[in-house]
Amino acid sequence: MSLAIGQPRRIIGLAARLRASAAARRIAANTSWLLGDRLVRLVLAFVVGAWVARATGDLIGYLNADDFFCRIDAAQLIATAATANPGAAAISGSVAIVAARDPSKLRRAYPASPFAQCMLRFGHMPPHPGSYTRAAAFDRIGGFDPTIRTGADFEWMLRFFIRERLAAVPIPETLVTLRDGGITNDGFGSRRRINAEALASLRRAGIASSAPLIWSKYLAKAAQLVVRPRGWPAPLPVRWTP
Repeated sequence: MSLAIGQPRRIIGLAARLRASAAARRIAANTSWLLGDRLVRLVLAFVVGAWVARATGDLIGYLNADDFFCRIDAAQLIATAATANPGAAAISGSVAIVAARDPSKLRRAYPASPFAQCMLRFGHMPPHPGSYTRAAAFDRIGGFDPTIRTGADFEWMLRFFIRERLAAVPIPETLVTLRDGGITNDGFGSRRRINAEALASLRRAGIASSAPLIWSKYLAKAAQLVVRPRGWPAPLPVRWTP
């Protein structure tokens, strides 16, 4: 009798453990990407921080792996503008956004000018692939926040303009060709995420804004679809294409 009672108990206990194990596996499968995503961002933040610490130039900028300077004199234009504007903490050049598979096919312009600090309230910032910051200012601002998944560059710009009250000088030329796509431009979901992160960053910085206000920036971006970037393609003597 004891065997007949004990055996179902063992079977029931084993089944419960199996169910718990299966549930744990489902939970792990559904949440492990969060740990992986955070780990990747922490590693990237460390690598970028180490790279900035080792940088020896007077101006520091980021150029994504699939983007490129569209003119061979880009560095010279940045250096000339920095020399002519010693009070500016950064130099901003315009960006041309092109098709990922065909860099000769223009999607839209992303101009560095006009820009005013009030535009940050709408989630708009100067194009970071065309922005180069003085090393001393970089030391004051610090690196990207690794806890922000896609909008760390916007939060960094808030620290630049709002917390440190620094100034950037735009130059008229288009410096960078940026291939369309990536996690910040991958459909409605990515735009919703980056806008939510922008709103959270604005609130942490003490700037009043709202989701409708941030989404309204796409009205201005619509105009970028019909306006050609200045000096793009670059004149043949200085043009560079992959």
